Amino acid sequence: KTAYEIRNCDWSSDVCSSDLKVWLEELNKGYAYVFRRDRTMRPICYINMDKLKRVKTDHETLAHMSTYMTQYVISRALIPGKIENWITIIDFKGVGVTEVPT
Repeated sequence: KTAYEIRNCDWSSDVCSSDLKVWLEELNKGYAYVFRRDRTMRPICYINMDKLKRVKTDHETLAHMSTYMTQYVISRALIPGKIENWITIIDFKGVGVTEVPT
């Protein structure tokens, strides 16, 4: 493995091994969550850009939250050994093109 791969693996395992309590405050902001399944049983991830814009979460926290949610879906909502996918809905209601958080 390269040094980059080792650092990435360490970072990812630190974020993903975190307890839910670590992310509870961020999850309670309501800008991103996993919501049920669609009719073909795919998990639905929802991101509300208007709420994300208003809470002004820093990039590092947002990257960690995204990694945590992805790993949460993989470990808790998908069946191991089965090829699956999920749906991500990004709601831009109330957010203009120039207002998208960068």
